[in-house]
Amino acid sequence: MAVIRGLFTLRIDIRTHAKIRKIAGMERRSMTNIIELMLTREIEQYELEHGEIRLTDDDIYGKPDE
Repeated sequence: MAVIRGLFTLRIDIRTHAKIRKIAGMERRSMTNIIELMLTREIEQYELEHGEIRLTDDDIYGKPDE
């Protein structure tokens, strides 16, 4: 089964960009992969502190055109 991924443009400070690039290199990962990993970990931590974020199909796929 294919994995559906969302696309998001991210503008970040040049120093943050350089640090992420270094971390990705040290971990032998792509920058995209390391950013996705960091975001996933942050969401998991948020949910531990605040509870599960429940999603509907509309949250994930958007509302169908009417």
